[in-house]
Formats: sequence, structure tokens, C-alpha cells
Amino acid sequence: IDGHLFPDFSLIQGLSREMLRPRSAEGKARLAERMAGLPAPAPAVSEADQDLIRELYAGAVSYADMQFGLLVARLAERGRLDDTVIAVMADHGEALGEGGLYHRCCSLDDDVTHVPLIVRLPGGEGGGRTVDDIVSLLDLGPTLLTLAGAELPAAARGVSLVPLLHGEPLALPALSFSEGGPSWRMVSE
Repeated sequence: IDGHLFPDFSLIQGLSREMLRPRSAEGKARLAERMAGLPAPAPAVSEADQDLIRELYAGAVSYADMQFGLLVARLAERGRLDDTVIAVMADHGEALGEGGLYHRCCSLDDDVTHVPLIVRLPGGEGGGRTVDDIVSLLDLGPTLLTLAGAELPAAARGVSLVPLLHGEPLALPALSFSEGGPSWRMVSE
């Protein structure tokens, strides 16, 4: 945070209990007050280091993509691809220097909260369709249960996105809830 190195997350955890918006003017003032007297700042991240961080991340994504491709190829080899539902999602995004932040803690910005959710229906039905509606990962469970023909439990959270997968409208709330720690919460509209 602001170029300082911390051996643990106690500063961040303490701040997260005290403020909802750490990047607000009030949050920055509290942070500056807390940081007074801390060890010398870490060296600035150079452009070359930022490029390396992004390249390493891209490499990790490429590796995961390759492994996913092998899984899909194996399903096709076994004749199972056309009767399989495939869902790809992430539980969080990654800050790669945007706003001076790295990793996923300390932010509920779009780069951390907007994650992929891709559902491939059997036979590739509706392939290439994109949806602009705000959906939540909570909707994935009900969606997969509906696609499997199972009954949704009474306590299920989220809604089935199956109508959207078939190109039909779905009355979804125009907001989503995100949480970045014990007390960092955000509603997206």
C-alpha cells in the first residue's frame, strides 16, 4: 500500500474493519495516519517489473487455457462433448497494477469483481451468445441444477440463468453484491 512492504496483513485487516472505502479521501487519510512511522517504503515497481508481472499472469492463464483445451479434447474423443454442460468461471479477478494495486485484496474494483462466467450447453446450443445482464456466481448452482433436470432446494440462493442461455429474457435484479474481506462490501448496479 503506497509502496510500503508489510510482513503480514494486520494493517490491511485493521483498516478493513474501520472503513468501507479504503480508497476514499477519508480512507486514504486514515491509511496515511496508520502508516506514519512504518519502515521505509519498498522500491517502486518499475515498468519492466509491471510488464513481467503481467506476462507471468498471462502465462498462468495460458497454461490453464491449455489444460481446459485438453479436457474438452478428451470429452470429444470419448464422444461425451455433445451431452456435457461445461461451466467456466472465476471466483475473483486480479489487479495487475491498475490504481497501483496488485493481487486481489484491498479492492472491489472491476478488475477484481468482474469475472468470467461461461456456460456451454450440450451440442454447443446458442454458442457465441453474450449476455449483458448482471449475474452472480450464486446463480451458477441453480443454473446447473436446472440443466440437470434436478429440483432446486428451497434454500437455494441465486436464480437459474437457463432462460438467458436460450436467448430468453430474465427479470434479474440490476445489482450484484461483492465482498472483499471481513467488512469490504459493494453493490454493483
